[in-house]
Amino acid sequence: MKQRCLIGACLTLAALLTLPATRAQEKVPPPPIITKPVEKQIEGKDKKVDDKKPEAKKADLEKADEKKVEPVKTEEKKTEPTQAEEKKADSTKAEGKKVEPSKVEEKKDPEKKEKTVDEKIGDVATVANDAKTAAGDAKVLGDSAWLLVSTAFVMLMVPGLALFYGGMVRRKNVLATMMQSMICLSVVGVFWIGIGYSLAFGDPWLLGPGGASLLGWSPELVFLRGVTPSSMVPNLNIPVYLHMAYQGMFAIITPALISGAIAERIRFKPYLIFVLLWMVVVYCPLAQNVWAMNWNWGHTLMAESNGAQLSETAEKTKTEADAKSDDAQAKKAAEEAAAKLDASNKTLEARKAAYVKAKMDAVSDPEAKKKVESGYSNDAGKRMTGYLGVMGALDFAGGTVVHIAAGLSSLACFLVLRKRYGYPEKAFHPNSMVLCLTGAGLLWFGWFGFNGGSALASGTLAVSAFAATQAAAAGAALSWSLVEWLHRGKPTALGFASGVVAGLVAVTPAAGYVVPWAGLVIGLLAGVICYFSVFLKSIFQYDDSLDAFGVHGVGGFLGAVLTGVFCWWPVNKAAIGNQGFFYATDDRMAQVIIQLKAAVFSVVLAFVGSLVLVKLVDLLFGFTVTEDEEVTGLDRVEHGETGFDLGLALEAVGATIVLEPKAAVRPPNGVKHYAVVIEGASGEELSKAWSELCLPGAGSSADFKAIYPNLTTFQGNRFRFRGGDANAIKESLKRLFDARLKKPVNAKVE
Repeated sequence: MKQRCLIGACLTLAALLTLPATRAQEKVPPPPIITKPVEKQIEGKDKKVDDKKPEAKKADLEKADEKKVEPVKTEEKKTEPTQAEEKKADSTKAEGKKVEPSKVEEKKDPEKKEKTVDEKIGDVATVANDAKTAAGDAKVLGDSAWLLVSTAFVMLMVPGLALFYGGMVRRKNVLATMMQSMICLSVVGVFWIGIGYSLAFGDPWLLGPGGASLLGWSPELVFLRGVTPSSMVPNLNIPVYLHMAYQGMFAIITPALISGAIAERIRFKPYLIFVLLWMVVVYCPLAQNVWAMNWNWGHTLMAESNGAQLSETAEKTKTEADAKSDDAQAKKAAEEAAAKLDASNKTLEARKAAYVKAKMDAVSDPEAKKKVESGYSNDAGKRMTGYLGVMGALDFAGGTVVHIAAGLSSLACFLVLRKRYGYPEKAFHPNSMVLCLTGAGLLWFGWFGFNGGSALASGTLAVSAFAATQAAAAGAALSWSLVEWLHRGKPTALGFASGVVAGLVAVTPAAGYVVPWAGLVIGLLAGVICYFSVFLKSIFQYDDSLDAFGVHGVGGFLGAVLTGVFCWWPVNKAAIGNQGFFYATDDRMAQVIIQLKAAVFSVVLAFVGSLVLVKLVDLLFGFTVTEDEEVTGLDRVEHGETGFDLGLALEAVGATIVLEPKAAVRPPNGVKHYAVVIEGASGEELSKAWSELCLPGAGSSADFKAIYPNLTTFQGNRFRFRGGDANAIKESLKRLFDARLKKPVNAKVE
């Protein structure tokens, strides 16, 4: 009995000792921590298991393993995973997701055929074409946006110029002077849309040496009748409408610049007639000579004007018919549509060929014929066709077309027309430097569109022109102010404003061909040279009222020549033919000589053309106002208004400040009052002669002594007297002027 009890105790002890080892061998994980209801249930089971014998306990655990009880597969402990464990778990899940699909075979559609190599290549080509189209659309949007802004910038320069000029004249002429600039927005604006754009940028019409164009003409551009909103300028990413509007702003401001040379003495109607004639004779030919390219408008726009509508209709009918290809009647309609489409295309090609032939027949020189023929090939918009452009002249934004043209035309105008009464004996002071500085600031602002927009695209070229413009304006304003400070003792606001404009003028032809440091050098030189060119006015005593010739003529010529000195291929290699003087390795003067020739050509055309026009207009209509009208002021005489309404008191004071004092209507003390009118000499000649007679020692003759005590005032050719013998004074005055002027004059008493 004792032996049995001992054996049983040993077996029980052995069972208890072997239980953990068994569980370890079976690799059964410890029970997890689970939700409370399950915990209670398991705890209850554990308690029951503990009550059982070891053999039963072992059997229950084996059954649990066989049944794969859920608690065995759950977590061991509820612990926060480390960062490394989280990354490992994520990577494991990702790998599982990647591997998982590979285990499942995709179901293949029996009806779906695998694409051939040609079809795949076609898909790639389609995607590439779509990408190319999207990139082209983006380029059109970007370039058009920049040119729209630039057009608005240049338009703002016109009121800027009006303020600049308006501040420099006397108060009684401020409104008339501003109107001479602002009216160009309407008069030239209508002319430009009508025929100006066609004359300046049309296909070659009047040909010069070697078949180069001197003047253009394209019927499609007259009032833009052959142009649609989607018509693009060949080889550019801008619509024709936008190019016309942008170039129109240049045309508007150029004749307005001329008005500054003859301000305060011209009539409004003859000025408008002169502006329109000048646009035809001077501006449009120069623009064609410098900027025209082989755009081939008749060739380019013919598809839209003649064949586009028919092609579109035929294409649409063909597409609709193809969609119903099962229908025999629809197939027939598709064939007819295709035939119409082919016929319209053949008609279009025939018209194009006839157009080119007509252009070639207009030229007799064989070499010129070749150039014309090549000009109507597929390279539209890639070659210059104007005479100066073919020569290789560089003018980025209008040094020759705008500034030399305006400056030399100004010279012709003030040489033909009379001076202002009292000039140069009397000083003419600006009425408002505030207006002048404001106008100069607006001009500086607008010039970024003037030069930067001339790239005709947004990009690095526009940025380069923008930077060169800023550098030149700053440099010229500084150099002009410093020279004036040294020469006259004080830097003036007028000098600063004039320096700004001089620098902007000089850099205009060079902006798209030079780096900023070169623009700065051009500006520094322009400030000094233009200052002394304006100073020459006091030496030669010509009446360039607002320094249009001294700034625009001289500054434009200087800038055109310096373009040949500083132009550099990396800035604009597509346009620059020869490296500038500073960069060339062989013939350093090649481009400088070309620039000189182009500048001289512009000088001759502008000066001679303007000389003839201003003389013609003056003879037919009378360009200048009378002396009395000039004394009164052009604001009231030409427009019936005043620029500044400063109240009755100030207006009364202003009315008495005239060139010469007015005589009394009724003489004091009842003394006889009369006037002697001199005929046969101009008021200017008489005024100068009388001023010389009044100098000390000059008026010692008996005739002068007989006249002088009774003279009250004189204006022009009218001398007013009080007292004395009228007939005797008349004869004395006649003899006096006969001797002084060295020509006979007549005198009569009124």
